[in-house]
Amino acid sequence: MTNFWLRQGNSACVNGAANFLRATLQGLPPHIRLGLLWADSGFGDESFLRTAEEAGLAFIVVARLTGPGQKFCRHADAHWQPTEVPGLEVQELEGERPGRRLIVVRQRPAARAGGKTLFDLPAYRFQALRTNLPRSVDALGVWRRYLGRADVENRLNELGDPFGIKGLCCQSFWATEARYRLAITAYNLCGLLQRRLGQMEKVELNTLRWRLFARAAVWSRACGKPTLKLEMRGQDPRNWWQDILS
Repeated sequence: MTNFWLRQGNSACVNGAANFLRATLQGLPPHIRLGLLWADSGFGDESFLRTAEEAGLAFIVVARLTGPGQKFCRHADAHWQPTEVPGLEVQELEGERPGRRLIVVRQRPAARAGGKTLFDLPAYRFQALRTNLPRSVDALGVWRRYLGRADVENRLNELGDPFGIKGLCCQSFWATEARYRLAITAYNLCGLLQRRLGQMEKVELNTLRWRLFARAAVWSRACGKPTLKLEMRGQDPRNWWQDILS
């Protein structure tokens, strides 16, 4: 996790979002480059989108399906293009600024769970995506790229239970933020440890604990010398533990 702000519970998603994005980009190490920015409809503010464009970022942001957006959902069937995904159709429109595109998706509820249902069109669920990706990425490709954002919820869940963020609440606002930052630092360190150990699959904290430190063992006095014998299949336990400690 690269950046974090603790805000009051009554704050809107977009409050300070542009400044948060600027601070995040300024704090990134020089060797890290962002390939694509995902955001839900809570961040569909013009100031946030312009900040992303000024930073040269490609983005996909969910558009709110309010009155202007719903009129596209009510277009006749001739406006919709079928896709290779069963039950999913798309249409592409010009964005509100040059270089932007609006992708509107409708899908049968039985096919996909995402999107929003309109009262007068209960047979479909709708979703609108604002993007500045080039047209070489077709409408279906934009929708597929946005699906990757769903994994963000898994990262939040990992912070919530294993690292205790759900229970870190102090009387002082800033004390709470300090404890959150310590938890996030621990989360990042565990991720770096897994990478350093060559584990390609990212696992949660409890799984990491069992893989690294929960081992069958026997305590004995071989030839009168206290000895701890650790079970380690397929590798030399002594070298393995030395690598971990290093």
